[in-house]
Amino acid sequence: MIEKKSRSLLPLTLLIAAALSACSGRGAGNAVPEEGAPNPAADDGKEKLEISLLAPTFKGGGWPDNNHPTIQYLDKKFNIDLKVQWTPGSGYEEKLNVMAASGELPDLFIGYEDTFLKWQSQGVFVDLAPYLKDYPKLASEFPEDMMSILNPPGKIYGFPKYSEPYQASLIVREDWLNNLGLPKPDASKFTVDEFYRIAKAFAKDDPDGDGKADTVGFTLGAAVQDAGFDGGETLEAAFGLANGWKEADGKLVPRQTQSEEWKAYLGFLANAYKEGVLDRDFATNTGDIVKEKAGGGKLGITAQNFTLINRTNKQAQAIDPKAHFVPVAPPIGPSGLRGNAGQTVGDTKIVLNADISEQKRQRVLKLLDWWITEEGSNVMKDSVEGIMYETTSDGTVTLTERGKKEADSLAILNNWFFRSSSLKHDIHQWDDPKLTDEFIAFQNELAKYPWTNPGAPYVVYSPTYIKDAADLNTKFMATAMNIIVGREPVEDIDRAISEWRAGGGDDIIQEVNDAYAKRK
Repeated sequence: MIEKKSRSLLPLTLLIAAALSACSGRGAGNAVPEEGAPNPAADDGKEKLEISLLAPTFKGGGWPDNNHPTIQYLDKKFNIDLKVQWTPGSGYEEKLNVMAASGELPDLFIGYEDTFLKWQSQGVFVDLAPYLKDYPKLASEFPEDMMSILNPPGKIYGFPKYSEPYQASLIVREDWLNNLGLPKPDASKFTVDEFYRIAKAFAKDDPDGDGKADTVGFTLGAAVQDAGFDGGETLEAAFGLANGWKEADGKLVPRQTQSEEWKAYLGFLANAYKEGVLDRDFATNTGDIVKEKAGGGKLGITAQNFTLINRTNKQAQAIDPKAHFVPVAPPIGPSGLRGNAGQTVGDTKIVLNADISEQKRQRVLKLLDWWITEEGSNVMKDSVEGIMYETTSDGTVTLTERGKKEADSLAILNNWFFRSSSLKHDIHQWDDPKLTDEFIAFQNELAKYPWTNPGAPYVVYSPTYIKDAADLNTKFMATAMNIIVGREPVEDIDRAISEWRAGGGDDIIQEVNDAYAKRK
């Protein structure tokens, strides 16, 4: 129920529009000087400035208050009073909208795709382009395509929130292969048929040797928005499905229209389900269930990122000391296709409120420029030496007792808000140095088999996609689910394709391709 407060007489969207419109002349203190005019006075850092930052939280939540050692370190180094407000990631944009409606946007916040696009023309963000010459690290840290995505030509309204272009690798239980006398998959010969044979052996041949039929060959997670099953990406690539969209003859084509590829993929999964090779409970795999099955020692093939693989191995080894998941190349499909899912990086932006003063704008950019240096990254991911970790005389870094208790939350501001493009951002000073080399090798191996989504930057320009895509894909994937579990024949995917197109899919295709034609 909506409370009947006086200002609630207008819908929230109108309040937001009114608030942003009223600020169309905002940021006067950040007006870019005309050519030849003197630059604004440099911030000498002597005045203490309060800086507000809205950060999203995920599992585990944020720091309990602004007395965290990392925040105190930043306060002292930059002579600021940093006020971090944490809000659940699932409600982040709603929180921003409420703050915008009340004219209380923070100084520094995240602009997700649709919000970033909608507010660009409202004068909400500082155009950072004219100032980058003064901040060399910020100017050079991120690839051009990540900086430019969603920004108008000649403008930079936000820095990319960086993550690796490739995240997860297919992994298999190497100890189970050894137990069954099976070789580790050879990248040059690892086909979907070989994948199936291994998965079937894991499901049927008692790979853990406990005499019970309690192991699973492979599994999938819940359906995701772009019409696919979480964890099934390498198989989707092998059967020729697009990673959301593919380019063909100068046009973008969505995976929802790929009839023959869907039939081949779903036929494979339906057979695996029928024979008990695919987890019979995959339809209920939500949240962390797949991770728990892998760590619990009953799942033979899954997909995970580098950090999670190490964590899963430790969990599984608590049950069986020989347990060991190893990354393998993606399987090769019937037509020779294969791929690791690449994600679009740069479509989430770190933005500065255009309402901040010139002095505060300079101070915030100094902070961000330092944040992505090696020194800054070490503080932002490891926190403060002497409190969270210590360095011995021989250079060894170890966690303090407090650091051990808070290890999982030390890097949350770095992970959830802003970070450098270094592949070391998940590697801590106390970690085994070989982890860095292993992680770089892991990323390089994933990049050998790219399966990218050329349409990802353009779907946000489709009003129909924003409004209807989730519902359309839910209906589409319901048919896919029914086919896998044997409730519908594989041919019914053609009906789902027709219904997707008629229900708004054709409009999405047109709108996305219009945006693509303008910006490619």
